[in-house]
Amino acid sequence: MLLAISACTDAMYTELDIYYLDLGMAARNGDTLCFLMDDSTWLYPENSNLDNEIVSGKRYNIHYRLLEHNSGQKKKERYKAEVLDLREVPILPIEYKVKDVNSLLALQHIRVDRIWLGGGFLNISYHGLMHTDSNELQRIQLITQSASSNDIQLRFYHFKSNQQNNEKPQRSDFFLSFPLKDMLDYKPQKTIKLSVYETGGWTTYYITSQIR
Repeated sequence: MLLAISACTDAMYTELDIYYLDLGMAARNGDTLCFLMDDSTWLYPENSNLDNEIVSGKRYNIHYRLLEHNSGQKKKERYKAEVLDLREVPILPIEYKVKDVNSLLALQHIRVDRIWLGGGFLNISYHGLMHTDSNELQRIQLITQSASSNDIQLRFYHFKSNQQNNEKPQRSDFFLSFPLKDMLDYKPQKTIKLSVYETGGWTTYYITSQIR
């Protein structure tokens, strides 16, 4: 297979050979499973085995490839696709005050990969700690700092019980989505100022909305 791919010329290479990794919301058109992607297109998976795994209304990170060409200059509104893998993306609320933090909780160091707006959400991909201890407690909060601005703060907390049983948490990749409708007086034309507690301390990101 690798030899066949390496022997392909540019003329043989098509969009059907491209593998995508995008976020979308699961939905059903009658009895048919589909995904509303963040670019407003609809993805119809041909995998019949997905029907029992997907919950309508939940958000997923979808690894897929298209099964049909996008003919013409105008972008199609729906596509057939083969879904290779998917992971549920938690949708967490944007809150307006810091919750009472248990004394056993501490700020967790993370490393942000990317922060972007899409599908009506503020999305974040990051490297964090994945705990195997069933008693592990992880709390994540996105807090609006002011009702009159787009200043928000993202805090990650984790329970320290892993230090008592000598567990060494492994680092892993995560995705989270926060509904922009939860922000008081959210103005898409304004830049969002987001503070995140990362490995090197507090980092400030400025995110420009692309929402139409």
